[in-house]
Formats: sequence, C-alpha cells, structure tokens
Amino acid sequence: MREASATNRGGRALPRWGGLVFAALLCVASGIAPAQQGTRVGYVDMKRVLDAAPQLAAGRAAIATEFAERDAALKTQTTRLEELEAAFRREGDLLPADVAESRRREIEALRRGIERARERMRDELKTRSEDELNRRWPEIQDAIIAYARANGIDLVVQSPVIYASATIDITDAVIEDLARQSADATASAPR
Repeated sequence: MREASATNRGGRALPRWGGLVFAALLCVASGIAPAQQGTRVGYVDMKRVLDAAPQLAAGRAAIATEFAERDAALKTQTTRLEELEAAFRREGDLLPADVAESRRREIEALRRGIERARERMRDELKTRSEDELNRRWPEIQDAIIAYARANGIDLVVQSPVIYASATIDITDAVIEDLARQSADATASAPR
C-alpha cells in the first residue's frame, strides 16, 4: 500500500519530508515570535520634522536674509524689463528701424541676464539649503535616536511608509524635543 502524499497548490506531490521541513520551520518561527512581541516601533514623518524643526527654521531665515538683497535687485530688473517691453509695444511701430532693433536687442539682453541671474541664484539657494540641512542633520538624527532610547523604542521608521498608526507616530514628540533643545541652546548662548 502506498502512502498518500501532500500536494502543493499546483497539484504536484510534495516529498514526504516536505511536511517535516514545514513543521520545523513553524517551530523555529514560533520560537522567534515571543522575542518580537516586545519590540516597540516608532514612526517619524521626516518632512514634518524638517519643516518644523527650529534649528532648520533659523537656517532658512538666515538664508532668506542672505539672498534678500539679490532678490530685490532681480525684482527691480524684472520691473525695468516689463516697463521696457510695455514702452516698446506702445512705441515700437513709430520708431526708426535701427532704434527699434537696438531696443529689441536691449530688451532681449536684459531678459537673458535676468534668466541667468535667476538660475544662478536658484542654484546657490539650493546649495545653501542643502548645506544647512547637512549641517543640522546629525542634530536632528541624534534627537530622534535620543527620544527612541529614552522611551524604549527599538526601531524607528521614517516616511514614506504605506501606513503608520497614530499610536506609533513620534513626530510631534521629536519636534517638541528639537524645540526644547533649540530654546536651551539659545538660553545658554553667550550674549
């Protein structure tokens, strides 16, 4: 008499020892499960942390101040360009051909200059913002780690995730810790 063997989803027969392997895997997995039940997980929405961290807000304010004068000069040039274009549209047909061509070249040169300056400023602003983030990143990361250790959290997952329950979201607490650290640093700074 032949023993009946188990089949897999495809209807193919599994070897007799396949059931033993499966049972062994279940035993091993059940031995691991109790160790994982005590694992605490936290979730951090890094975009919110980076947007709300006072350390980065101070850096953004400094960068805005640094670029304010150049931005104002660019706006002045843009206004001048708009005025020249409006005047040319009104009077361009009345001007002699050589004067009209000269004004057209002046307008185009100013437009290209503004575009180059805007692009250069955008690149420098991006570089400065990245430098500021890189400078502050260890401080933010250390705050997350310190919070996790102080609260017995074994694993911290950062965004993006598919789903995170509000019960494991530690974002607000990390932002509060960063705000407290920033206030402490400001209070202890020499005046």
